[in-house]
Amino acid sequence: MSIFDRVFGLIRSNFDRTPFEDLTTEFLAGVLESDQELLNSFVNELLQIAGSDYSVFTQKIYKAGEDVNDKNKPFRRIDMVFSNRDNLIFLENKIESEEGTDQLKAYYDILKKEKPEGNYYLRYCTKYYDPKNPEDYGDGYIFLQLRWGQVATFFHNCREQNSLVREFPLFLRRHGMGQIESFKEEDRKTMQSVFTTLEKMHQSLELITHSFEKYFEDIPSKSWAEQLRIRNRYGILSRHGIFIDKSSVFVGFCFDEHLNEEAPVLQVLWWCKPDNDSAILDLAKQEKFKCYNWGTVGIGVSVEEPLSNFPDRENQATEINRWFETKMKMVNQFIANSLKSPTIGN
Repeated sequence: MSIFDRVFGLIRSNFDRTPFEDLTTEFLAGVLESDQELLNSFVNELLQIAGSDYSVFTQKIYKAGEDVNDKNKPFRRIDMVFSNRDNLIFLENKIESEEGTDQLKAYYDILKKEKPEGNYYLRYCTKYYDPKNPEDYGDGYIFLQLRWGQVATFFHNCREQNSLVREFPLFLRRHGMGQIESFKEEDRKTMQSVFTTLEKMHQSLELITHSFEKYFEDIPSKSWAEQLRIRNRYGILSRHGIFIDKSSVFVGFCFDEHLNEEAPVLQVLWWCKPDNDSAILDLAKQEKFKCYNWGTVGIGVSVEEPLSNFPDRENQATEINRWFETKMKMVNQFIANSLKSPTIGN
């Protein structure tokens, strides 16, 4: 286990909230600070900005620019700031969250205020595909997007590697942000069976779609394949808030071993972002649900069962459908009960 995983595990075990984005940002800055040449190469090669003798700062606070419309945020905290004698660079990092309202526009306004003579740059690093228009931020060359996979590839390809440089891309890979890799022979063989497997899952989910609509009062989204790509799962996802805003229900098959080491598992998951999430988590734990606390992203209340517990026999499909039916009803009842609680609903 790398030092990054040990620190992450220690913090997660001692705090209710784990600010994973902030931790990963601090890890990245720490690795870059371990070697000045590495820091310069990161800026030159990955951020695509020339120069040397760069410094890096994290969570640096700036006064918002005059062009920012949100007067409730007079100050902005920038994830990473790179600077030298000539250049100023803001790097915003996202993993599971999305851009805040006009967040990048606000950062661009601050850069213009801080460096009126120019030589300022805005970079945006995400785990998932989140296209932006570079023309919204000046001349088009000021703004550049990159993915965490590119960050991992940069460190993986470094010629001079200390222990931190070696371990950081492994940490990213374990959390679904590894370097971009080439196809191998086993991948080709897997592709040949993917369609058959997807069709089996699709048939199971089609049988319970009506019950999903009944229990959660919502017509499910049809973007099942998108769930597979961005969440490592395949199933039904609600399109609207379930009983409260900022909530959704997922029913299907989860393949993420970081969430459950027995994956693939059948899963019924309620995600929400309530005002009092600790009360919901406490109630869920009392009722023996599996709980996830994703910090600012929200919380999850889940029921899961390894697919291996459903052996290959004639009534397998019936048993799987019965499990989904039973657990959807259970989660529906939990949602209703939890929101009736005075400590949660009010």
